[in-house]
Amino acid sequence: MSDPDPVGEEGAPKFAKKVDDDWKRKVEEEKERLSDPEPPPPRPRAAPDERRPAKGGGSEPEPEPGQEHEPEHAPAGSPFLRFVGDLANQALTALGAYPDPITRTRQVSLEQARYIIDVLRILKDKTKGNLTPDEHRVLDGLLYELQIQFVEMNR
Repeated sequence: MSDPDPVGEEGAPKFAKKVDDDWKRKVEEEKERLSDPEPPPPRPRAAPDERRPAKGGGSEPEPEPGQEHEPEHAPAGSPFLRFVGDLANQALTALGAYPDPITRTRQVSLEQARYIIDVLRILKDKTKGNLTPDEHRVLDGLLYELQIQFVEMNR
């Protein structure tokens, strides 16, 4: 039953103190859960009808499922590849391959695309000898594809 006198001595209100006794157990369980690395959930892939064909009339064969070399498929543990992929996506946006995320329109800015391609070339030069074979392959492939698309846009 509730206390009929909600006011304690000296006119101060009485408060019922609730103690959460199992907070330490909960903290320990959370620490244990967070210390066990779980594999990241798989990233959703675009449906086949959502993919844009490559510029240039499709001269490049379609990659097999699971063999895509788009920047967003970089390994989760490679910050360098994610960074390079982000730069490549910016260059593709500047080349009009993707809509601008703010205006949602496709705009071509060859000056911006050239700048980002130059930044990727500088990264390649400055990281020479320090990349894994996979990082080297991805960076070379991205640079090649971006340069081809840049040349095609200048025609």
